[in-house]
Amino acid sequence: MRLTIRFVARMVFTCLLVVTVQRLEGQVPDNIVPGMSGAKISRSIFQAERDNAARLRPYSPIVEMYIQSLWPDSPAQMPLDDMYSLQKVRLSNFLAQDKGRWAELVGGSKGWSLLQDNGQRVKLDPLGFASLAFLDLKNFDSDTYRLAYIAPAKLGTVDCLMLSVLPMKVKGTMRFRGTIWVESRGFRIIRINGTFQAPRNSFAQRISHFHSDCWRVEIADGLWVPTYVFVDDSVPWKAKGSNGLAHLHIKARISLWGYGQGDSFQYARSGMLKDESDSPGELVGLEADRLIAPIGNVEQSLNAILGEVSRGTGFESSTSSCRLLLTAPLELFHVRDTIVLSRGLLEMIPDAATLKGLLLYELAHVNVDASVKMPFEYTQSLFTTFPSARFAGLGIPQNRESETKAAALLRGILEDNQYAPYLEKASMFLAQLRLIAPQIPNLTKSRFGPDLLEADLPVLDLHSTASFAQQSEKKATLTLRTRYFVDASTGELETINSQQSAKGSLF
Repeated sequence: MRLTIRFVARMVFTCLLVVTVQRLEGQVPDNIVPGMSGAKISRSIFQAERDNAARLRPYSPIVEMYIQSLWPDSPAQMPLDDMYSLQKVRLSNFLAQDKGRWAELVGGSKGWSLLQDNGQRVKLDPLGFASLAFLDLKNFDSDTYRLAYIAPAKLGTVDCLMLSVLPMKVKGTMRFRGTIWVESRGFRIIRINGTFQAPRNSFAQRISHFHSDCWRVEIADGLWVPTYVFVDDSVPWKAKGSNGLAHLHIKARISLWGYGQGDSFQYARSGMLKDESDSPGELVGLEADRLIAPIGNVEQSLNAILGEVSRGTGFESSTSSCRLLLTAPLELFHVRDTIVLSRGLLEMIPDAATLKGLLLYELAHVNVDASVKMPFEYTQSLFTTFPSARFAGLGIPQNRESETKAAALLRGILEDNQYAPYLEKASMFLAQLRLIAPQIPNLTKSRFGPDLLEADLPVLDLHSTASFAQQSEKKATLTLRTRYFVDASTGELETINSQQSAKGSLF
């Protein structure tokens, strides 16, 4: 009798569960994809996301996080503070939520905390921010979520279904609430826009409530990987478990790249070292670590500008060229006769004239100290040699003798040359950076080369004192714009076109 009652109870529960699932899955109507029921479409979406996560496990992409806190409700969007981290994430561990062994951190902020508008600091969690690149890692299924169809959509050239996602229960880990864009054919998720809810007092609650927008790209047939996450949201601090009245306005960009390359640093480096006399070993190491971009269209454009500047000033630099760091902190330095700029610097430079002035400034240094050799021997991956953010840079010297010689060359140009206004623009750009550097120390701090804002850089003395004082009083209006994206598999830096322009500017 007891067995019969238990059997009947189980059957009743099963029937109720089936009816509930059918009712919830029925939020997706039939035939929005010809010949498919709404229930089958929902099941296909859940299954495709599980399959996609399984295919991601072998990869270890580079994950860069740059986060700012801003004055809430400020039309000028003035920053208060910032944080930064650069790491390689083992997705096999991360997707399994192994908190202890999920990344090697090569550079970052000291402690994960941001200043609020009430003068207090709030602790944030890097694992929580990295989780914004994914949906619910363990429970994205019909037992936990309800899908509802919104409309057809198109992202770039991909036909999509736009659906809302609503968690039916919030217990446990983070739960997503928002909108997803799904391929109409393979039902794979290619964009995630919404917020994550988390239990009170959990590590995940430290980044919950913030609205995020995650974009994916296809790097192999049916494999969509997260490449960018944007956050721009202001929430009352009381929503995050505090009784205070402060608000926290967060702007963040999480960039992921390096999916298509193997994890063997030595193998990648050996393939790039064809002729070390033409390829400085430091740059070969950076490229093998997926931190410097392979030469592409952006580098070719910069080299054309560099050639113009060289010819116009009479500098002997027939062998000089540009390479690009893929990172956000502002970098400008040279290794032998190769000038290195960071993606963040290119996105911060306001115009072409300023860019020409900065290249001219560094070109002067190439002409006076191109033969200087770097003390750092880049023979091992930074991610294994310098764990826990202990990497202190490539050791590139910035001595007074070379600065003096470079300044003398530049002053000669200023006396009578069409490029003098460009140097003025570069000087003013650096002066503006100094004004806002205390609020964005992690963006203006160089991670690989010498400090771009060294207190006594001669370039700041190249225009009149009156002009400097007048311009320095002006409000700094520099912004970090999303002008480029990193190819997720090749690591090449590419200019954003009309298809990516919907992502907009970051800062």
